Amino acid sequence: MDEPIRLAQSPSLAKLPLLQNTVFQTMPAGFRFGAHSHRNVELILVTRGSCTINVWKESIQLRPGEYMALLSSAVHTFTVCKEASCSFWQLHFAPELCKLEPTCACMWNTTPDQLSEIIADLSDECAQQGLYSVLYRNLLLGRLGLFLEREYSSNAKTSLFTPNPHVRRALEYLSTHYRQKLTLDEVATACGISRRYLSRLFYADTHTTVADYANLLRINKAVDLLRDTDLAVSTISSRLGFSSVQYFSKLFKELTGFSPRAIRESFLPRSGT
Repeated sequence: MDEPIRLAQSPSLAKLPLLQNTVFQTMPAGFRFGAHSHRNVELILVTRGSCTINVWKESIQLRPGEYMALLSSAVHTFTVCKEASCSFWQLHFAPELCKLEPTCACMWNTTPDQLSEIIADLSDECAQQGLYSVLYRNLLLGRLGLFLEREYSSNAKTSLFTPNPHVRRALEYLSTHYRQKLTLDEVATACGISRRYLSRLFYADTHTTVADYANLLRINKAVDLLRDTDLAVSTISSRLGFSSVQYFSKLFKELTGFSPRAIRESFLPRSGT
């Protein structure tokens, strides 16, 4: 009874909940994360500090009171300014909730009160249990989807890009198999093309290699686990398929600019102020 309503329209999304997470967090000054994408929609609302998000070839800086919605498979990077930390709300939810043009990679704008209220209510309801709480949460998600659709058709700025269909398939495959020890041949076979052709297409669209992208997905998941669990760094490393905790820690610092321990210590309680 307490589980969220599941999507049935698309087989690839059937196992995704309408809302994956709603978190408030602070990342330290200079934190960076390389090119990656999500199977779902990512919404970021900045409350303090600033960050820069590069989507395909466009660079957008978000300041307090500004939001960005990144659509499914939109490859992007995330960097916190070097002068101060950045606090923001982050939501991930199913693409079916907002019907936008397929060429839309992202949209951003100044945050109206309506969006802040929806996010605050969603955060409160995620902590509740019971059928009516689940129903109200999905009603709020419907309001969120409608809000984004209206923003897209009126005031919001947008960035348009359509990745190569083979690259899109590769991104989807990597997003569900990144914990495994993948080979380029395996990913290319899943996409129905040669490894050489996939390498060329993938780098042209993402400016990174298939192997490096898979590692970025693992590190992205590691950030989530450092924030949401008390698991030891060695346990997180093992769960994500790294051969050693030493290599995991070295790669983590290379990609984010910080050690796993420093990132874990930087997180604030998950409630907005």
